[in-house]
Amino acid sequence: MDSPQTDMKKENITSSFLEVVCFIQQSANQEDDLCYSYRTIDNRTFDTSPSPEEDDTEEAKIEYGDIPVLNRKISKARRVTIREHPYIVSIRRKYSHYLTGSLISKNLVLTVAHPIVDVPINELGAVVGENYSDRGIMLLTVIIVVIHDEFDPYTLAGDIAILRFYEEVEPRSNIKHIHISSKLFKEGTAIVTGWGRCDFTGKELCLPRSSEYYPEEILDPMLRSVSFPYIRDNCFCKSYKQNGAPLKKGMICLGLASTKHEPCLAVPGAPLVVEGNMVALQSWGYGCGYPLSLPLVYTHIYDYLGWIINNIEVMQKIDNDKSVRALFKATRAYTLLTWLKRSRPFGHNDTIRDGPLEAARIDNLLARLDGKVYDIRDYIRNKTYQKAKQNILNDIRESEGPRPVPIFRFNPEYIINDQCH
Repeated sequence: MDSPQTDMKKENITSSFLEVVCFIQQSANQEDDLCYSYRTIDNRTFDTSPSPEEDDTEEAKIEYGDIPVLNRKISKARRVTIREHPYIVSIRRKYSHYLTGSLISKNLVLTVAHPIVDVPINELGAVVGENYSDRGIMLLTVIIVVIHDEFDPYTLAGDIAILRFYEEVEPRSNIKHIHISSKLFKEGTAIVTGWGRCDFTGKELCLPRSSEYYPEEILDPMLRSVSFPYIRDNCFCKSYKQNGAPLKKGMICLGLASTKHEPCLAVPGAPLVVEGNMVALQSWGYGCGYPLSLPLVYTHIYDYLGWIINNIEVMQKIDNDKSVRALFKATRAYTLLTWLKRSRPFGHNDTIRDGPLEAARIDNLLARLDGKVYDIRDYIRNKTYQKAKQNILNDIRESEGPRPVPIFRFNPEYIINDQCH
């Protein structure tokens, strides 16, 4: 889902961004603190039009209060294999790559929330263990989506979600769970990996692909990665607040301001890993592919550890409940029904029976999940039963009394580090 924020076009940008932009031009070749001789330029216009030698440079318009969405651009990034990053997941929508995620258990994927809000669950799937985002031996069936209660589509606060697929994957050289960090890192080398758009500014190989959901973009199916020093909240991050887009709780600004000549990656959901630990997920920011870029804003995993672990514990109970198979069958049946209606519009009747939605056995477990919980019932007949289903979960929660606030309890049984096996 595209964010309702601003389109990326050519126009003036505000003076706060001009301060950053003009200084980066001065300091691009310095290795010391880039903010040492920060200076102010007011009441001027910065032209973001492409330079003659680089036709693929992005154009941008940033207004006060805007949340600049990531442009899915990857520039001059290193090509890598899935065996180097076996936790990377290609989240598909109608079989096409749609979003990058990270495998955190045998059947759970962690990613950002804003692209999947209001996306019918029968359109979602997951592919693991593949170098290319347009390939895959098996499409895993997503049956449950949990979005954080505090997610705000306008500020992108609480931008985190968990996807549960029905099938279980076995660890192998190209499929492994990522270890989630239980500590705050102060330094190190950050590695960000994912799939994004083709970069035509250099000599990098690209196998251009198109997508129904990004019709104006040329996508690169090859997995790529960038690395940079792990530097938290440096002075360039202040420009977001100066432009009316302050960082909310659970956000972290990482990286350095850069020029178009440096490697960069701006892919929603792409995990940031430090010393083998997943620390953050790319969420939003003004960076990559512009003449001059700012550090990007990530969802900070540490701030959501209690939420993640509590939901993993509940998901494990769902694994052992036979009613999860009924949810899987309903999801697959509705997917098939949708396909039949589309392919045979004059000879197929809707076989879903009418009547009020009744509570299912699995609802007692779904009600224990923290966040907004979605399954196939939320999307049947254009969300006809969504409100009734959400009321069922709320009634169960109220009958059980207030739920305790999730407390962080790091347990390797739930967050799997493959090195422990």
